[in-house]
Amino acid sequence: MLNKNKQQSTRRGRDKRLIAYINPTSSITEQYRSLRTNIEYTQIDRELQTITITSAGPSEGKTTTIANLAVIYAQQGKKVLMIDADLRKPSLEKIFRKDNVNGLSDVLMKKIDIDKSIQSVQEAQGLFIMPAGFIPVDPSRLLGSQSMCDLISMLKSSYDIILIDTPPILVATDAQIIAAICDATILVVKSESTENKGLVQSKKKLLQVNANVIGVVLNQIKKVKNNSYYQYK
Repeated sequence: MLNKNKQQSTRRGRDKRLIAYINPTSSITEQYRSLRTNIEYTQIDRELQTITITSAGPSEGKTTTIANLAVIYAQQGKKVLMIDADLRKPSLEKIFRKDNVNGLSDVLMKKIDIDKSIQSVQEAQGLFIMPAGFIPVDPSRLLGSQSMCDLISMLKSSYDIILIDTPPILVATDAQIIAAICDATILVVKSESTENKGLVQSKKKLLQVNANVIGVVLNQIKKVKNNSYYQYK
């Protein structure tokens, strides 16, 4: 009983966006499990190991989606790495309460070794994070370097799933650069906020670099009551 109470207390102390860890039996968490299943069956004949998750504009839920999806994969027994490739406004570290030091940019600039940039995450066994690191002058150039391609290739041999957070695609070219070297890309759309025009432009930008866009995640849906059925955010 003491261990259970301690675990519940620890979960309550987490970032409220990390619903897959705080409340693993909630309907919202179940939707993240459905997302994982949909990804796995999107292309049965091709393994989707590296996945870019982006959005048209800011504050549409891409980082929250990555964080919860990563927990779900880790709970499945996968070894999961989250990379914060938003070298303009990193935020993935905040959800897991990690310091944004010794991260991706430091590795790409060869200031540190890869193993010094990766931190384990206590929310799930087998879950790891690579912070963004210092904010470079020209993020696009750094992300588009051969060093980034080499890094992704190297990490694929150590992790089952690699989820990469990027800046919004209409804000910078960074998402296009990362999507071009990943197995798949997912667009996150905020209900009643993301404009159709922006979504169409985002898809066009991704297709311009031959990104494998496998689908869209629609979030922040308002609660709708239909008899005894409820649809949650």
